[in-house]
Amino acid sequence: MRRFFVFSAIFLIFASCKTNKDENSSQKSAETTFVQVERGDDAKIYSTIIFESVSNFFVDGAEKKDGFSYDKNSGEIIYSQKGKSFKIEGKFLNPPVFVLQENICENPFIFYDGRELQKGIDYDWDEESSTIRFHETADLDEGSYCILWFSPSRDFSLLNNFDDQQIIDDWFSKNLSAN
Repeated sequence: MRRFFVFSAIFLIFASCKTNKDENSSQKSAETTFVQVERGDDAKIYSTIIFESVSNFFVDGAEKKDGFSYDKNSGEIIYSQKGKSFKIEGKFLNPPVFVLQENICENPFIFYDGRELQKGIDYDWDEESSTIRFHETADLDEGSYCILWFSPSRDFSLLNNFDDQQIIDDWFSKNLSAN
């Protein structure tokens, strides 16, 4: 086994969501909050969830009015100053798009609202760019979901309203031992 899986080794990429939707926006993009806990191995900051637009950017709890930019294609937040925690608020694309940074996993695990999603039926997976594109709209603010993948140096979890630790443990145990 390449690594011994311990829950505390999972990096929680997605920490919280907050909804600022109006009643007519459920079929369009929603206002949401994304929390990035740290910079990646390449020292860049990524949002994982691709946003249509970013309305606010916070570094270590302080709002930054300028000095940053956002790349909608890669999810990269370009910010050259130091910081430990980064939060963006904005409109995410819906149907959602996720870019799994530093991914080496051939088939990430995707669970949404009570069931495991199926590649080709519920979402498209581009292994070369590590991009997931949902086929249907999804409520990333209130919905329950879990996306799991790993890189050469760590394990990743993107979670919201998801608390089935056994599913997470089983997937990582099975997939880490295979690599």
